[in-house]
Amino acid sequence: MTELDRRPTRFASRVAVAILLVAALAVCAAAGAALAGVLAVAGALGATRAVERLEGETNVARATGSVALVASVFCFVAGVILATRSGAGGVTVPLVAGAVLAAAMNACVEMDRESVEPAESALVHSTFLVGLGAFAAAAFHLNLAGLALLVVAEVAVGVHSSGTLAQFVSLQALALVVALLLPRALATLNEWLPGDATTEGFGFLERVGIDPEDVPRTYWALLGAQLLFLLTNPALFDQFLDLLSVLGTAIRVVLGSGVLHLPLAAFAVAAAGVLVAEFLRRGVVVWGGHYPPKTLGYAAGGVVAVLVVSVALAVPPVATRVRTAFGGRPWVELGAATVVLLAVLLVLVGAYLAERFVVTTGWRPFSPLLPDRGVGFAAAGGLLFVGTVAAAEGDAHPLVVVSGVTASLFVWDAGDYATRLGREVGRAAESRRAELVHLTGSALVGGVGVALATLALYGVGPASVPGGKRTAVVALFATLAALGGLVWLLVGEDDEDGGQRAA
Repeated sequence: MTELDRRPTRFASRVAVAILLVAALAVCAAAGAALAGVLAVAGALGATRAVERLEGETNVARATGSVALVASVFCFVAGVILATRSGAGGVTVPLVAGAVLAAAMNACVEMDRESVEPAESALVHSTFLVGLGAFAAAAFHLNLAGLALLVVAEVAVGVHSSGTLAQFVSLQALALVVALLLPRALATLNEWLPGDATTEGFGFLERVGIDPEDVPRTYWALLGAQLLFLLTNPALFDQFLDLLSVLGTAIRVVLGSGVLHLPLAAFAVAAAGVLVAEFLRRGVVVWGGHYPPKTLGYAAGGVVAVLVVSVALAVPPVATRVRTAFGGRPWVELGAATVVLLAVLLVLVGAYLAERFVVTTGWRPFSPLLPDRGVGFAAAGGLLFVGTVAAAEGDAHPLVVVSGVTASLFVWDAGDYATRLGREVGRAAESRRAELVHLTGSALVGGVGVALATLALYGVGPASVPGGKRTAVVALFATLAALGGLVWLLVGEDDEDGGQRAA
């Protein structure tokens, strides 16, 4: 027997979201940010769909959900950034888009911790891969690998040309490094390759290897003394070689030729490469967790973001436009792909921090005002109301203000009713008739409120209130007065009414 789905009923919740969408777009248009509103609202709806997909059991669902989530975040942010260019829209757009996100989430997914965790995982893993992509782009554009090799070559040439004592000390250092790295590198190769072929083939090299604690203290003291002579009076070593006559000359030739340094350096590089590869492998294993395909599914959004940016900026006109848009010599030196990926990284980190803040802390100051159920719809109604007030301050059309306030109350009522009904009879129950009766009653009361507010604004208002920029604010207060009856009905409604109507 399957557990009863106690999410909000489909019909009433969908009607609430539909009314909210219309009201949100209308308020954004009235605030002078129509396109920004469309982008932000589309991002909110896309994020809701992405969270639904991320709850799926297949890796394909997780991957598509991760990609949709990243795309929706950027769509939302693009709408908010575009809205900042219009006065009241800079406040109105994020508020009403947040209202759409809250209501849609409450209508489609469970408002609990388990529903948020997949979205958090998708943001975290996608952010990590975008960060790696930004680092790789910077390394490629700045040629960090070539610079590292150049630095190593310059250091080697400098040491080799510093004198015979420097050559002798560097030879000992290379031998010590090889002896310390070889055992660990060979042990790693034994783990990578099956059987004992590696151990049998490199037995001599394994005997050469030592542990740091096996190095005698006297050797460390001698090496320290040589370094001291190298820093203070390196000519003493040359004087010592002069005393050896032909043997001293042979030692100078051998040390200066590099015939001993090069093989040791090759062994050191090979051993270090094996250990670095093992370190990266373990890092990938830790990142992938117990089920790497699942992790890759969550990270698909970051992979797609890096690929899209890389392919787009491979086109010269696009790269030129990006460099022009960002401007500034430091940005150009980092490369267009690096700058864009860093911007993507900042957006994803901001989205994750905002989500964590809202889930853990942001709602607590408002917890006394939020109901025990239908918190998403209640928050949506409040955000739409505040967004409408902001639009009214920006001299939005009075009728849009009236309708926005009415829609905020309707969304709250319809969402609360859908939530109560879903908890009592289940989401799949046939309750459309009861929902339709309730929603019709709420719509009629709201319509009466809009009519009274319109009458007060265009009938009584002109005789007593002078026109001007604050007409929308007057409409706002008229709407609040006209809808007082609806609020009283909503607050005084019995909690058991939903179950009785469904029956």
